[in-house]
Amino acid sequence: MFGYVIPDKPNMTIKDFGLYRAHYCGLCKELGRESGQLSRFLTNYDCTFLSLVLHNLALKQPEIKLEGCVLNEFKKKPIVTEDDILADVAAVSVLLSYYKAADDAADEGTHRALKTALSARRKKLAKKYPRLDALISENYINLTALELSKCTNIDKLADCFAKILEGIVTELSGKTDDVTRGFSYHLGRWIYFMDAVDDVEKDTKKGAFNPVLAKYPYVGAKTEYLAKYSEELRYLLFSTYNMIVSNYDKMQVSVGEGPLSNIIYKGLPAQMERILKGDEKCQKIRI
Repeated sequence: MFGYVIPDKPNMTIKDFGLYRAHYCGLCKELGRESGQLSRFLTNYDCTFLSLVLHNLALKQPEIKLEGCVLNEFKKKPIVTEDDILADVAAVSVLLSYYKAADDAADEGTHRALKTALSARRKKLAKKYPRLDALISENYINLTALELSKCTNIDKLADCFAKILEGIVTELSGKTDDVTRGFSYHLGRWIYFMDAVDDVEKDTKKGAFNPVLAKYPYVGAKTEYLAKYSEELRYLLFSTYNMIVSNYDKMQVSVGEGPLSNIIYKGLPAQMERILKGDEKCQKIRI
């Protein structure tokens, strides 16, 4: 995945970070159970957030137990135990990783090994989650077609990934109200825009298509480029972020409110500022 939906750990209480880490570790264990131990490397922050969101939408308090970790079986720590929501999120992690790897393999010739490694597991999950698999596949196909045509309509491009996240949340939660749809749709748009802005220098060097570059041609070093188009890029990211917040503020948030609100109100803005300053890589939190 992309890795932009990250908590702001310095402004997180110990309790909230403990709950967030319990979801992260629970997802890691679920991936190992369902898709083999190597799939645990697919554990990511975006899908940890998805676990928190889906548990809240279901108004389901996850069960947390002290368990050992594959890295240290003797040191027990709080971990969200297996439930239907965690199983769904683990499946989504594999499906998204497969299609992202397939997209990278087609666009840049990278991640072919990962695509091959996940192929068999993706086929099994496609039988269990046919609508999710079709949703992700269809929108990645549409996105690829737009990129190949050198589409300069950045909203049209972002719509493809936004529909993926919107579809995942509504399918797995059963919630189809405007607030849930709007929240997940705009979060998907935001992730797509963040990835595009983050990759302007890399894509310039590779000659790869980038929707931001298609609209704002690259000049000088990355910091110079970001300074030149600062107003436009800031508007692109923050206007989308404001739509996320607008919908989040209307949601009933009673399960996992601490880490969820930290991510929305603190984590996402912190990542935008990092990217707009020209940091080469999105900062990861230490789990």
